Amino acid sequence: MTGFTATVTGLDNIMQVFGNIPVKEKVGPFLQKVAEETAEYARLYAPQDTGLMEGSIEVRKVSDTHYQVRCDIPYAAMNEYGTIHMPASPNPYAPLPVVSTSGKHAFRPFMRPAVLRALRTVDIKLLMDSMFSEMK
Repeated sequence: MTGFTATVTGLDNIMQVFGNIPVKEKVGPFLQKVAEETAEYARLYAPQDTGLMEGSIEVRKVSDTHYQVRCDIPYAAMNEYGTIHMPASPNPYAPLPVVSTSGKHAFRPFMRPAVLRALRTVDIKLLMDSMFSEMK
């Protein structure tokens, strides 16, 4: 199994800074958005031969501040991290484009680049603006 887990820690410290603002209620939807975007990009980057891998990528809510993006296909980790017969990318955050035997695309790795792309596309300013608007 390969997966990505994002956990926010230190919310108690943040809540002290922001006073009575419901920080967990603001952070949860933001993390959910990051997880959903990550899953979308991971499906785009995942090998397309049979569609099994891209179809198995899912978002799972663990708690209000903990989401997982998972791919439970046994060979997903091989695509993500490489094997002795299939070397991994020298840069795990830049996917290597690969043309599979069926002629369809694939990227190795696919999950870690999806995380970075999602973090670049989700606007953290929206989270901060919603928290500061509560202070007014």
